[in-house]
Amino acid sequence: MSNFFATLIMLFTSLFGGETGGSQPPENGSGDDVVVEDGNTQDGGATDPAPESGDDSGESGILPGYDQLVFNDEFDGSDLDRNLWCTRYVYGGGPSLQIPDDSCQPVTGAGTLDFLNDERQRYVDYNRSGESMHVVNEGALKLRATATRTNDSYAGYESAMIRSKANFKPDSSNSYFIVARVKLPNVVGTWPAFWINSDLDANGNGAWPPEIDIFEGALNGVEDTATMLHQAGIVKGQQTASGSTEITYQSDDFDATWKNYHSDSGSLRNRWLEVGIEWKAESVCYYVNGDKTMCENYRWVSNQGSSTPNAHILVNLAIGGQWAGRYGVGEEFLEHYSAQQVAEKGLSTSFPTEMAIDYIRVYKNN
Repeated sequence: MSNFFATLIMLFTSLFGGETGGSQPPENGSGDDVVVEDGNTQDGGATDPAPESGDDSGESGILPGYDQLVFNDEFDGSDLDRNLWCTRYVYGGGPSLQIPDDSCQPVTGAGTLDFLNDERQRYVDYNRSGESMHVVNEGALKLRATATRTNDSYAGYESAMIRSKANFKPDSSNSYFIVARVKLPNVVGTWPAFWINSDLDANGNGAWPPEIDIFEGALNGVEDTATMLHQAGIVKGQQTASGSTEITYQSDDFDATWKNYHSDSGSLRNRWLEVGIEWKAESVCYYVNGDKTMCENYRWVSNQGSSTPNAHILVNLAIGGQWAGRYGVGEEFLEHYSAQQVAEKGLSTSFPTEMAIDYIRVYKNN
């Protein structure tokens, strides 16, 4: 946890009580201890391919038994459905919402956080040029990122995120398959993510962890490349019996040390991918394009083992920070590598950019 983010936690706690937290990326991995119980115990993956929309590069399907669609957004309209989504984090302490929505605020009329960690963007509905940052067209939601925050020498970017108003948690009788079809930008310094995090309880208190990163795509262009996705649950205590990551399955293309999936088919950017998790009360398994990449033990509890609120779904396009922006954001990368080298890596340094989402679906199995 960065000192900067710890400061935000203390600020939120002093204002609203309780504990809180957010996405805690590693510097090229989680850095947590890893216990690999069995490296390759079984094969598995999503089956029953469904018809795809848009680009044909990305498989689509659901796991057997997950026949109850309990939440979805196909993004087929012309605007973001704000009955389903908030556009900032649940935590208080940030600026007022540009589009007021009491159901998206921990305290009526209060602001909510518009960034976490050491990121260089601020999440907005409209950037300083008056442009919408959540664009719905052609059957997809585009989360945009622009270099329009020109009065801030560090956080010079504006970007977009969504957070579901619905929330979920498995128990001994029910489990979930949470999946999204996405297209990620290839711009150096971008940090797209699809994850679940604990909501606030009835008293407005939060807890972190638990957190499950369905994927994080930090792209610094060197250690973290366009062929990688980070997938893991955050373990800081009783999320597992050992207090460390407990991997029970890993595919041949998953690095258990850094918890990264490595594609053997080239770049994962600027192409449609389906990424999801099978989430049970005691475990989670990760999928990319129908292939199981990793499974681990995981309990949705606090570090002390107490029950925590249900999870909401988040998708965001962060920019920069020590992980994604280790060698600069956008054209700053050209201080380290030539334009030819950038092209050879299949990367771009140009803003604006966007992350596209074809759909987000939650299936239930009981």
